[in-house]
Amino acid sequence: MDESFYETPFFDIFDDNEEAKKYQQQTEALRYKPVSQVHLATSETNIIFNNMRVTDEFNTAVRVAYYEDQEDIKDSSYEYLTMQLDDNLRSSSIRLGEIYGGGIHKKFMAYRYGVEYLRSEVEKMYDGTIRLIGNSRIKAGDHLYVYDTIRGLTGLVKVREATHHF
Repeated sequence: MDESFYETPFFDIFDDNEEAKKYQQQTEALRYKPVSQVHLATSETNIIFNNMRVTDEFNTAVRVAYYEDQEDIKDSSYEYLTMQLDDNLRSSSIRLGEIYGGGIHKKFMAYRYGVEYLRSEVEKMYDGTIRLIGNSRIKAGDHLYVYDTIRGLTGLVKVREATHHF
């Protein structure tokens, strides 16, 4: 950072520039910490137990109701946009969710609502537990890249809950 920054009136409360620099470094360290982090878990290094499995407790398609103009709201005449996770899904694998909202205006907004809905449903695709050794920094909301060669499971999962034993 530029040295002239420490000569601003804010830093006049400090007795010297070294104290001001120390304060600035502490606040920068706090400010730039990410909300969620990505961790790596491999069967060769730290996975000691893995019972992850694919569930069918999530929707694979969504039908979003939207309106084109103000008159459609008054008449309650909605248009519908249907989206699914993958175009190659068998018909028996399609589970439909629905979104109805008065604020979904035009097809583009319906698309955005649908994408976000499907993204949140994909988080429910895997269920189970993974026990790891050596990483006490994992917390709920983080992402875990799993590379398990023993079970043949590779991919990114979101951590729903983390319990640490010391």
